[in-house]
Amino acid sequence: MPLQALVIQLLFELNKFTDSCELVIGGIRVDERVLELIRRKKRLLIPNLAIIFLFYFMLPLSLIFYPDFMNKKSFVTGVTWAWLYAFLQLPFVWFMVWLYHVKAKQFDRRMEETIQEELP
Repeated sequence: MPLQALVIQLLFELNKFTDSCELVIGGIRVDERVLELIRRKKRLLIPNLAIIFLFYFMLPLSLIFYPDFMNKKSFVTGVTWAWLYAFLQLPFVWFMVWLYHVKAKQFDRRMEETIQEELP
């Protein structure tokens, strides 16, 4: 079973998981180490998404609530603050995606090590 399918199935089954039962998915026993890895990934994913959405939606909101300021010239010659903010969104999102990619690779490597320890 591929790692991604295993993780997806695990996330669906987590709602049924209690301390009194043992969860086995794809022949792999899910223990506290696996659950902690999933918690770490959620702690990474949710703030990243929140920051990206907040940064994205601040442009239209700032244009609605502060149109005079956003139409003033910025420190870059001939560019208003609105255009500068709009152009900064692309490198910002690239940076956040790169950061998530690096952390997710570390998570996947740890998950793979945990799976290899569980397999006979």
